[in-house]
Amino acid sequence: MFDYNTKLNEFYHESVRMKDPDKILIREYKKKNIDRIISGINKINVEENKTYPLPTFIEQGSISMSTTNQSEDKDYDIDVAVIFPKEGFFSNPLHARQFIERALNKDSSTFSHPPEARTNAVTVWYTEGYHVDFAIYRNYDKFGSTVYEHASAEWLSRDPRAVTQWFLNEVSRLSPTNAKVESNQFRKVVRLLKRFCKSRLNWDLPGGFILSILASSSFSSHNERDDIAFVSTLLNISNRLKNNRTVYNPTNGTIELTSKKRLQHQITRLVEKLDRFESKSKILFENNCTEDDAKNFYKWVFNTKEKEN
Repeated sequence: MFDYNTKLNEFYHESVRMKDPDKILIREYKKKNIDRIISGINKINVEENKTYPLPTFIEQGSISMSTTNQSEDKDYDIDVAVIFPKEGFFSNPLHARQFIERALNKDSSTFSHPPEARTNAVTVWYTEGYHVDFAIYRNYDKFGSTVYEHASAEWLSRDPRAVTQWFLNEVSRLSPTNAKVESNQFRKVVRLLKRFCKSRLNWDLPGGFILSILASSSFSSHNERDDIAFVSTLLNISNRLKNNRTVYNPTNGTIELTSKKRLQHQITRLVEKLDRFESKSKILFENNCTEDDAKNFYKWVFNTKEKEN
């Protein structure tokens, strides 16, 4: 395969990885809003003569897994689990989310619009495009183990640490060691895959969790070149989806993530885009492939041209 590894890595570091200043800023927003929640609960307790407990907090999602990519419109989000003891907390999950909404709204002077309790989280938006999602949990002891439940449309059994820990384990398990490539190759390939899938606004492809699962089951590492790992993994995903389009949660194999029609349509579109990827990638394996040929291929992959082919 034509060697475009150096150029691909330059593109990755310059245009794909989330820049440190953005990561620092969104974590500052996270901290400010955690402080708001704590302050808001204390105010509610005083004003209403209540004794609601203060929660603990766990960072989740792509920021915690270091898979967030750059976004021109600063549409960055950070996910935080807000965990309360079950005893003495709200039995209705909607009321639990609304409680955090109330706590945040005790001080909302800098929000683009007030925090909102949505189905799976309470969201705080900022005018720059950043937003913080607070997922509400309750926990309790069962036979010596801690059980966590997420306040969605109903209380759902879910460990707030499980997905992040699964992904970090996959990075360690799948990435080559003692190799010429940079460390954590699997994470890099996931980021490049996400960049490909977000390269056109009208594609509407699966989100990062499903893409990470597909990459995990289809990953092809390479000790010397990330470009080979990237192309091979996407070709493997394409073949996998031709045979099986169902995706399950790796932390709970009973949960199908592709059961809804909307997600099935996204998978279908991903199959179509990967078919095009496979067709266009053939030039890389030709003996007469030039650097311009490879450059044009990657321009199409990441939509770095003004107009798509």
